[in-house]
Amino acid sequence: MGVLLALLAAAAWGTGDYSGGLAMRRLQQWQVLLLSAGSGAAALVVCVALTGERAAPGPWVLWALVAGTGVALGVTTLYASIARGDVTTVAPTAAVVTAAVPVAYGVVVHGMPSAVTLVGFLAAGVGIWLVAQAGGGAHGNVRAARDGVVAGCGFGSFLVLIGFASAGGVYLPVLVGRAGVMLGAIVLMRHAGQPVPSVRGHGSALLAGVLDATGNALYVVAQRHARLDVAAVLASLYPVATVALAWWRDGERLSRLQWAGAALCLAAVVLIPG
Repeated sequence: MGVLLALLAAAAWGTGDYSGGLAMRRLQQWQVLLLSAGSGAAALVVCVALTGERAAPGPWVLWALVAGTGVALGVTTLYASIARGDVTTVAPTAAVVTAAVPVAYGVVVHGMPSAVTLVGFLAAGVGIWLVAQAGGGAHGNVRAARDGVVAGCGFGSFLVLIGFASAGGVYLPVLVGRAGVMLGAIVLMRHAGQPVPSVRGHGSALLAGVLDATGNALYVVAQRHARLDVAAVLASLYPVATVALAWWRDGERLSRLQWAGAALCLAAVVLIPG
């Protein structure tokens, strides 16, 4: 169950990234972040209302906020680097580091996984790097690599810290974290002088937020049924979904290395559960 939910989270996140990329063709990056964070929060509010999820205030609120701060740091750094044209380096670096952070945590806290699972982790890391290559090559710089590490640490910290907020349920912790992202988006948008966007005509940005929130909720449940590092690495395969959609919907040509990376990711899905 944990493996399946983690893969569904990866599919939701990857599809959300694709939808967010479409939105950035018409909006500035912080406008997209605000709309997606807002739509995700609205979807989570509906889920809380429908399920009647309740939780007394406690340390989980702080953990959820800190986890949301990690997402805000990751998105801020990633978007800024992409805006400078460094996507070929920052995207794959961020994706690999995102997976590496929970793996390191899992080894320290839970001990070494099986040899087969370790091979799966390695296959996933190499596969993610290759798949996330924009245009099939890496021609970035030290600054872009550093941004990728920072963004990956932000996203990876979310994958670890959101588990500490599990006392709040499934939807409430993600909602609290999403509120932190919204606040960060507002600050960044005002600082950049970008106007508040209308929700009308920007369905891609809204869909991206709903899909991202869905992925978060699926991941929260997934790590209850599997080792955190296993769930996190499988969920980190989201670039495969993004690239697959670009290939299918937009006719984007994939390099041989990207195809090889996709094959490694598929192998990782088989190996990681051990």
